[in-house]
Amino acid sequence: MKKSFILIAAVAMMASCSDNAVKDVADEQKAEQALSFSAYADKVTKGTNSTALNDFYTVFGVYGWKTVNGAVVTNAVFSNHPNEYFATDAKGTVVYDADDEKPSIEWAAASATPYVPAWYYEDVRYWDKMAESYEFFAIAPYDAAPIYTVAAGDNNISIATASAKYNIQQEKNLALAGSPLVPQAALTYSGYDKDFMIADKKTVSPTIAVTSADVQLVFHHILTKLNVKIKKDEDYKGKQELKVNELKIANLAKEGYFVYNTNMTTKGWTTSSKYDIDINAAYSLTADTNYDGCYWIENLIFPQTATKKAAGAQPTATDLTDIYLYIQYQIGDEVYNAYYDFADIWNSTLAIDGEFEFKQGSQYDLTLTIGPKPIHFDAQVYEWKTENAGSVIID
Repeated sequence: MKKSFILIAAVAMMASCSDNAVKDVADEQKAEQALSFSAYADKVTKGTNSTALNDFYTVFGVYGWKTVNGAVVTNAVFSNHPNEYFATDAKGTVVYDADDEKPSIEWAAASATPYVPAWYYEDVRYWDKMAESYEFFAIAPYDAAPIYTVAAGDNNISIATASAKYNIQQEKNLALAGSPLVPQAALTYSGYDKDFMIADKKTVSPTIAVTSADVQLVFHHILTKLNVKIKKDEDYKGKQELKVNELKIANLAKEGYFVYNTNMTTKGWTTSSKYDIDINAAYSLTADTNYDGCYWIENLIFPQTATKKAAGAQPTATDLTDIYLYIQYQIGDEVYNAYYDFADIWNSTLAIDGEFEFKQGSQYDLTLTIGPKPIHFDAQVYEWKTENAGSVIID
């Protein structure tokens, strides 16, 4: 089997106590210095991925607190407030979703001609210039009943808990699409229910409002992406149909919860229990309609470690007690079964019990090439063996 993989941005204010000075400050606070956001997805993988968050999700949730006179104001400025991407100044899906609503009813920028697509939220917040700083947290996708939490002063957002874990088995396999479901020729990247992305914690000064700059949020994928393609060997010339009956990745981590761990690429997930990604349907690699070179798996998995238990192809899964790959294919009436240790697939130089890490925020591309060697015959014949030689003289 051949394989390939792609591992896979403080000001003190002073005023006199005169009535005029107080009025000047109050007027300045009323000025339209709206607190707005721009959002991007950090591209940490190779491929046809995107750095535009709206290519993945068009709504994210934001949390924010301000510090005034050295103390965090207990009432949050934002508390899982939905921000939506508006391609046009029109009704939204979550934000400004009522009839006759649109961003320009609150945002002057949305009335510009020509319209510039941007992120907007309802009930505009304004910068408090008496604040020393603000801190912001954001997560996509937005959920009105979130399983994520954060508090002022935290390092970042947490997802699920030890007693109420997130089950990744329920997530979609984007490689199978259509009706009926069939393997796809290209990766999709977007369409998952919970491709959790978290922005770096952002601490800013309200002086950002002086330049009318947005709070720029950069989001990171915090799960891992696994892509598996199957193709037939170029040397396969068989007349009989070659088809794949089943593909399985067994013993993947099933449930977990996330706590930020020093940075966005260091694993923050704690996982438990196991499940299988199992594609148990036959797809031809040689028929008139075939799926040679297509993707069978485009799944999100938890960041996790695979431990090598055996090397090379195995006839059964008996010795493969950690993550393994199973494939069954068929040529004509003959069925072939093979099992492979998953850590060994990615690093064949590992010793037994060596570990391979599937990293947070990375994708892994695996190509399975099916090309069994044909049974071929050559023929020779034994020469006649002379057992005895005789002669006779005929008179």
